[in-house]
Amino acid sequence: MASETPGDSSYEAPFDPLKFPSDLPDLQKELHQTYSELHRFVKTLPWPLESHSGINDTDR
Repeated sequence: MASETPGDSSYEAPFDPLKFPSDLPDLQKELHQTYSELHRFVKTLPWPLESHSGINDTDR
């Protein structure tokens, strides 16, 4: 029986939970920055002058 080595096509490296795709940290940072910008923007939006009554389910 032949041993499996990294050169064999059937070789599968063991799972490493700490090995992330190299671009993941940069993408996560960009996501957090975008999320922060969204919340800063939402805080600048005005509240409506008149409240909306909402949906009345009893009218169906």
